[in-house]
Amino acid sequence: MAQIRFDLNPAKLTNPDLDIRYQLPDRLAAIPKSTMTDNGYDYSEDEPPVLMVFVNSEEPDTDLELAVRFLSTNTVLENKVLHAATIFTSDDAEEWKQRYPAC
Repeated sequence: MAQIRFDLNPAKLTNPDLDIRYQLPDRLAAIPKSTMTDNGYDYSEDEPPVLMVFVNSEEPDTDLELAVRFLSTNTVLENKVLHAATIFTSDDAEEWKQRYPAC
């Protein structure tokens, strides 16, 4: 199953509350016509580390569009997530392609 990964830079979050690792996937899954489901989180090995939030997706192109549209007009725990996010997609969870912001 395809995945979408949201890399969140905590320095760019207004409210860097770690509950965003649970709230973000829940909010994305609740978008009408979304096929996104929670698939956990991790931290990058970068310094400082970024929070990586993963969601499974049956329709990654459509779900990416839905997510960007939703996050452009909504906050999650008082955060404008798109200001702090780099978003990637993958078909195999090994090779990731940056999709937002566009390269």
